[in-house]
Amino acid sequence: MLHRMSLPRYVIPLTVTVLVCYLGVWLGYDHLHRIDNDFVGTYTASWLLMGGHRTGLYDPAVQRWAHDLLVGPAPAHELFMPFVNVPIAAVIAAPLTLLDPAQGYTVWSALQLVLLGVAVAVAYGSGPRPAGRRAAESLAIVLLVLSTYATLDLIRAGQWDGLNALGVAMAYRSWRRDRYATGAVWLVVTAALAKPHLALGLLAFIVGWRNRRAIIGAAAVVISVAVVSLAMVGTSGASAWVHLLGADAHAQSVRGQSSFVALAGNWAGDGPLTFPIGYAGIAAILGLCLLLGHRLRRGRLRLGPALAAATCLSLLAAPHSFIYDNVMVAPAVAWLLAEGSPFALDGSVRRRAWTIALLWLGTTTVYWMNQVISPTILRVGTPSLWLEVGLAAVLWRSAHAAEDVTSPPAPGQVAPERAEPTWKVPLLRGT
Repeated sequence: MLHRMSLPRYVIPLTVTVLVCYLGVWLGYDHLHRIDNDFVGTYTASWLLMGGHRTGLYDPAVQRWAHDLLVGPAPAHELFMPFVNVPIAAVIAAPLTLLDPAQGYTVWSALQLVLLGVAVAVAYGSGPRPAGRRAAESLAIVLLVLSTYATLDLIRAGQWDGLNALGVAMAYRSWRRDRYATGAVWLVVTAALAKPHLALGLLAFIVGWRNRRAIIGAAAVVISVAVVSLAMVGTSGASAWVHLLGADAHAQSVRGQSSFVALAGNWAGDGPLTFPIGYAGIAAILGLCLLLGHRLRRGRLRLGPALAAATCLSLLAAPHSFIYDNVMVAPAVAWLLAEGSPFALDGSVRRRAWTIALLWLGTTTVYWMNQVISPTILRVGTPSLWLEVGLAAVLWRSAHAAEDVTSPPAPGQVAPERAEPTWKVPLLRGT
């Protein structure tokens, strides 16, 4: 019965219903929510930039003045969230200042949802998959990946992560076609504009890979963004940005976040050991990403599983992340399920794929449990975060289970992908 319920003809209507409910919740938000969300900081910064306040763009007092002028004073009990993206990000959102803040939020969130959908579709279409797959099966996989709670959280908060997801998908697509510089440019430019701290592990992956063209593409973007940003806000603005970035990183507890630093916060109770433990964990995770890139270079891993593992680890290594940031991993899940479908006739392939799919959905869907579990139990970590760690472990093992390339590729090249799934899930070995 469970097998029958997991067929595409059942999964499609179920996931469509979930996504329609997400849209219903989002469209039902009142005016107060539409002017009190994370996008308002971006809207305010764009308005300041268009008004000629370039040098004061990262002055908290100037940002607070603009916020109060445009949307009204923030409630006293709420923490003011300043704009900390690079100046070019404010330029991208500038056209939305032609709308009022509530309308701008609606258009922005819709755009992020479209970018996420495009990212998952591109990733699925770029992955190796058996010939003759039915359209219904492909649609079911794409909808399954999108039906995570992180999709709703993305548009609810008015965040940038649809752009991060698109960068991951386009990097994979480009690298699959041996366009290494292009892939790195896609990955780094989208991360730089949206959430650069989410891509630390992916940058370590590129360094470990030592693909010359990828490194040149990534470096070119970093230098270009730095030069343009400095030209826009000057040295004083750049200095203010660095100061504001550091202050914002420590403005709230890390225990509610969605990366390793949350575990450090739970274990140390936001005490003096929290950040030393957190930074040590981040360094270790970055080392794992570096190792993945190195093994890809040596021809011991295939691109798809290796990049999927690096993407999940990169999210865990982020010094600042929340549930909506998990959508960055959505393209990686899509290209893995494209190769090994949860609807495959082979039972072992099907079980492996469902393990990845359910871990992916569980990383954000069980987030509500954080509110009902005893604080004593939460000291070991939230269920959603441990599921994310479990997903990273499964993807890591899946990448290394694919070490079956008989002859290593030329230096800097990627191992060839195959149409049949070769990754395995250790929890299901022998089933």
